[in-house]
Amino acid sequence: DATLDGKRVRFGELVFDVAAARAGGPLAGLALSTELHGRRGVAVTASTRVAALGTRRFDAVDLVVARDDKSLHARAGHVTLGENSVEATDLKLEGAGGELAGSLRYEPGLVEVDAQGKSLDLGLISHVVGLSGRGLHGKLDLNAEVALARDVRRGTLDFAVHEGSYGPLGGVSLELSTTLEGENFQ
Repeated sequence: DATLDGKRVRFGELVFDVAAARAGGPLAGLALSTELHGRRGVAVTASTRVAALGTRRFDAVDLVVARDDKSLHARAGHVTLGENSVEATDLKLEGAGGELAGSLRYEPGLVEVDAQGKSLDLGLISHVVGLSGRGLHGKLDLNAEVALARDVRRGTLDFAVHEGSYGPLGGVSLELSTTLEGENFQ
């Protein structure tokens, strides 16, 4: 087992006063975990299993971001990082007043997204990730099944914001429903 403890860790513009990371187990299924605690009540915990040799696949990815008394919990069955590709399956986001679930895949010439979400609280999400000063609020519903490739362009997108606001703009409710077949939106 390996342990790393740190103080005043900086990641871009994010600063954490306390950081701890741990790794243990066999190289074929190495367990990784980390805890970060920062100012203004923010805390991040994450864990995953990774085969440390010959792959960039992370299994059982678990991430919790908390600020004050609110938190978001994200999970992925697996995330695979290729040289020019990303694939994530069994994605789930909870704690946002609703749930978002889906999968995604990207590689040059291909984007696939499958996502379903209902009653996601945009105000709670923006507060937890540190954007609360911008005044984003409302509830989001989303259903997306999209495949974009060199020879295929198809998908459906249903998107709705209820009682939304951003800065001085308030009371916004909107719905968008569209289908893509080839080069045509319907």
